Amino acid sequence: MKDYILYQDRAIVKVPLSKIYYVTTHPTKAHAVLFVTAEGNFEASTSLAKIEEESTEELIRCHRKFLVNKDKIAGFNHETRTIMFMDDRVSDIACSRRHFTILKNQWKNI
Repeated sequence: MKDYILYQDRAIVKVPLSKIYYVTTHPTKAHAVLFVTAEGNFEASTSLAKIEEESTEELIRCHRKFLVNKDKIAGFNHETRTIMFMDDRVSDIACSRRHFTILKNQWKNI
């Protein structure tokens, strides 16, 4: 299982992939991403494309703005085309039309 070295405020922490729900682009910083966990958000100076390329099959593209950890998915909302997570502290995220069916089928076969 892969660990990521990430930043939270001024601290550097090692976060295991098993704790990451999804990765998204940073809303205010260019060339940065946020790793979202139940404990909080962690930053890294990289791109989603690099993370997607380096990751094993665990982090999957679901939208141009998101990579999702398929092991953390609780379900899918067809009406709003969103991905729901097991933990209520983590908000649901959007899934594009292009990726929705593919991701849903991969999730069913876990």
